[in-house]
Amino acid sequence: MPVIGFGTNEFPAFLVRSSRQPACGRVDTPEEAAKICQTHWDFSGAGLIFAQPVSADLSLDPVELETALARAEKEAAEGGIFGPALSPFLLARLAELTDGKSVKANQALVVENARLAARIASIICTSLS
Repeated sequence: MPVIGFGTNEFPAFLVRSSRQPACGRVDTPEEAAKICQTHWDFSGAGLIFAQPVSADLSLDPVELETALARAEKEAAEGGIFGPALSPFLLARLAELTDGKSVKANQALVVENARLAARIASIICTSLS
């Protein structure tokens, strides 16, 4: 499945702006993204991922996130937390360890991803009519 950076050449790392890993490609506008979708689907492609970074003002410092995540993972291991309980535990501990910054970044990213998806879908639907 193609992973295309939206406004970035690197794959975003969820709560920080970059994973330092390259994306398959880059688009900078919803119109470009819609064209890629249509072309991909014309060649019988299935899904696509457009990955956009969290806004700079809400992005966590990479060192802060790494430190908090390492601590949360250690606590999970020591507490025998694994499987379906692991993600909720880690997210809750990250929220506590980052004084809520991880929650704000996550919420903002969900909203921005929904906005981007709606803009791309609107362009695709308009082009079909």
